[in-house]
Amino acid sequence: MTIKKALLATGVLAGSALWVARAILTRRLTEGDAESDEFSLAAVIGGVERASTATALRRGRVVAAWGGVDLDLRGANLDPAGAELLVEAYLGGVQVRVPNEWRVAVEADATKGGVETKVAQPDDLPDDAPNLHVEAIARLGGVMITAETDE
Repeated sequence: MTIKKALLATGVLAGSALWVARAILTRRLTEGDAESDEFSLAAVIGGVERASTATALRRGRVVAAWGGVDLDLRGANLDPAGAELLVEAYLGGVQVRVPNEWRVAVEADATKGGVETKVAQPDDLPDDAPNLHVEAIARLGGVMITAETDE
């Protein structure tokens, strides 16, 4: 066997292994759907878009590893007690869009990555505004959380 054929075979095997690993990890890390009040969403070597319509969102987790996630929460309602969202970006990116009316508190942990937040200031919101607590972890990746109106 020539070196060229051996390298080609190795490349095909490595590519196949990555594709299988991507499918398995994405499936294992994803639970719930757009209507779920608790969910987990993952993008591994790829991209995922989701627009939530949860009626009482309590908890969510988003993982992007060598991929990207676009999570739109503008159609969701938070649980009256508030909600928690864990966002993890590893060599990837996550964008989370929330309604302008939500009070969003972000704890950022970024190592050679970044977490950017563009949300309403707490003093500009009523005392009874829905509360979303976000823990954002970025490792060689990025997380952006923005308050926007419906398009």
